[in-house]
Amino acid sequence: MNADNHRITRAPNPFRQTNAFAMNYALAFGLYWIVGFVCFVQSPTHQFLSLLFYFIFASAPVAGYFHLKRFRDRVCGGQIAFGRAYLFTILLYFYAALLLAAACYVYFAFIDHGAFFDSYIQLLSSPEAQQMVSANGGKLPAAGISLNELKSAFEQIQALSPVVYAANILDLNIFIALILALPTALFASSAKRWGADNK
Repeated sequence: MNADNHRITRAPNPFRQTNAFAMNYALAFGLYWIVGFVCFVQSPTHQFLSLLFYFIFASAPVAGYFHLKRFRDRVCGGQIAFGRAYLFTILLYFYAALLLAAACYVYFAFIDHGAFFDSYIQLLSSPEAQQMVSANGGKLPAAGISLNELKSAFEQIQALSPVVYAANILDLNIFIALILALPTALFASSAKRWGADNK
């Protein structure tokens, strides 16, 4: 009897497979976030980039679902359990957040040289900002604080290390991932069940 007939084909480890594809898909997802980050830091001097930043920020959950759907359809045969979908989405966001945090560190440590916060402080010192605050009783309409208080806050943030910026971005995005992964995974797994029931 041929020895090939006795070979046992082992199924891939679900966690390792999920982790590997999440890491792979996170490259494009993270680059998408980095584009949004670049638009954000350049928005004080290029106002139109703020619109692109808002679009990328708002569409990130949709892009995350798109990657989960690709994983479900191409790797899982069109069916995925909620737990595995949730794990994949969290890992996808985690690896993308690592890329974003690294980009944030490189930008503020080697490229920015204080230009981002200086631009915002200059905007707060502009005649338009002064007029808006004066019309609102000396307070910013949305924040409810004075210009001097906001400038002081910006100066304190500016004094922080780029490592702190990167760590805060990583923590924030992991927290957001834990929340967004719930509806994303639920929708992907529900769509699978609905499709199976209607075949």
